[in-house]
Amino acid sequence: MKKTKLIAKFLMFFLLFSGIGYAQKTIQGTIKDQNGNPLIGVTVIEQGTNNGKVSDFDGNFSIEVLDDNAILGITYIGFVGQNIAVGSNSTINVSLAESLERLLKPKKHHLLILCLVKLLV
Repeated sequence: MKKTKLIAKFLMFFLLFSGIGYAQKTIQGTIKDQNGNPLIGVTVIEQGTNNGKVSDFDGNFSIEVLDDNAILGITYIGFVGQNIAVGSNSTINVSLAESLERLLKPKKHHLLILCLVKLLV
């Protein structure tokens, strides 16, 4: 009987204090383009971890980070990515600018397709 009580006390102690070393912080925000339109499917990753989320239909995201020292990497195809230090913020709203370099720089396979289309027409 004493052994059972001892085990129960140990389990209660463990459950009460097991989360102390793993305090997390929730960061919420919205990601929009330069014109204020929400961006769907933007990747939000806590750098140095496998922790990541994707923005929803309205450009909203919510991610739990380890601490105030976390840095969020915000990336989206065709836009300039950003790295944002969390600090004491619990809300981070982001505006991404279009990346003209990626949009205007032709790829070799694009030129090949264009040549083939011209030959066929």
